[in-house]
Amino acid sequence: LDAGHVGVPNAHTSTHQTHHTGIVWAYNLIQAWGMLDFAKDRYGPMENHLKKWSVDKTKAENIKAMGPGFGWMPGTAFDASLDYTIDFEKCPDKNKEQLLKAIQFVHDLVSKKKNEITGNKEDGKEQKELEEERTIPLDWEVAYDMRPWSAFPER
Repeated sequence: LDAGHVGVPNAHTSTHQTHHTGIVWAYNLIQAWGMLDFAKDRYGPMENHLKKWSVDKTKAENIKAMGPGFGWMPGTAFDASLDYTIDFEKCPDKNKEQLLKAIQFVHDLVSKKKNEITGNKEDGKEQKELEEERTIPLDWEVAYDMRPWSAFPER
């Protein structure tokens, strides 16, 4: 995204501690270099934090309940049931739609919950059609195993 960082809150300033900047970064890595596995590795801890996050608790109480891992990989994953309009108030209008599409794209592609695709169904697309759109291009598949030797269990 060109200038996609303007006005996008990070995990500490987001209303729901959603790591919007990290998700947009993952989008750029996937689109530019096909770093899908890397994006999955970064999104996984955010999903784990979201499972433990409670809207009934304060930010400090939630972070304390998370343990030390939240400081290393802060933020929660995207949740389609939450309202993010407050988070994007400072974003230029021309970027908002593209940012939301990028965040949904990453969530739909790398989320562990494959059956919960959050794409818009307004245009008549069914779940199966949305899943087909999210098939991984050949360019994003792992091309080489650069390890000098395979781990014992993988032999």
